[in-house]
Amino acid sequence: MKSDLRVNTLALLLASGLIFGGTACTTTERETTENKVESVGNATADVSEEAYNNFRTYVEEAERDTAVVYANDRDWYKEIADRETAYNERVAAVDKYASNYDEARRAEIEDMKARYDSTWTHRRSTYASYGKVNTLRPQLLNINENAADLNTLTAANIRAAYENFVKQVEANKKNYSNEDWKAVEVTWNELDDRKNAIQNELSSKDKYEIAKAKTKYLAMKNASKVGNTAESVGSNAKDAGKEGASKVGNTAEKVGSNVKDAAKTGAEKTGDAAKKVGSETKDLYKKAEDKVDGTKDRK
Repeated sequence: MKSDLRVNTLALLLASGLIFGGTACTTTERETTENKVESVGNATADVSEEAYNNFRTYVEEAERDTAVVYANDRDWYKEIADRETAYNERVAAVDKYASNYDEARRAEIEDMKARYDSTWTHRRSTYASYGKVNTLRPQLLNINENAADLNTLTAANIRAAYENFVKQVEANKKNYSNEDWKAVEVTWNELDDRKNAIQNELSSKDKYEIAKAKTKYLAMKNASKVGNTAESVGSNAKDAGKEGASKVGNTAEKVGSNVKDAAKTGAEKTGDAAKKVGSETKDLYKKAEDKVDGTKDRK
């Protein structure tokens, strides 16, 4: 009997231990899962905050960095591509975590996007112009393609550089785009800076010929500006004329429609009035007839 009791007691204790052990395990697993979820949530919040900070820093640095100075040793087209890639990566990051930001922060991010677009539009145009400088510079100045500066231009050959510059511009001016003209101007200013550096070494004849070259270049540049402005005005006038014709056409169509509607309304009103007069005349005739009939009956 005692043996059976000990066996039953042992079995009960073992069962209780298993149940308790199972409960303890379940609680531990739940706590672990909750900790993991909390950890993931915190990690996501940290990453979204980092994405926001990276984006804001990039935009603010771009706005502060306003000095874009031409350098022949920089690959300007690559810089355009690299900057756009860097910006797009940061935009993708903040867009990915947009749901983690409150309404005020999302509005701030959209404002920063607009600010950067405005800044980058001008900067990209400048970079593209400098990229064209790298292409046009050797041709305009008749110097080595990889020349980092214009130190190879001396008092002995700078006049020839001016003359070659004017010759190249005159030959290609009809094909230059606005971006090309910007590149030409950058190169011209670089040439002028070099000339000023060695001004005292130039002969009177060289100074005179360089002044003539300057006059020719300025005349071509100004003519180009007038031509581009006229083309722009012509294009705008054409668009305005097209828009005006469209408006006139729409107005005429509207007037015609209104006249048609008015005529239709007038006809309907006239018809209704005629119908009304006819009905009233018929009623009066009937009344008169009844009156006559009534008089006859009384007689």
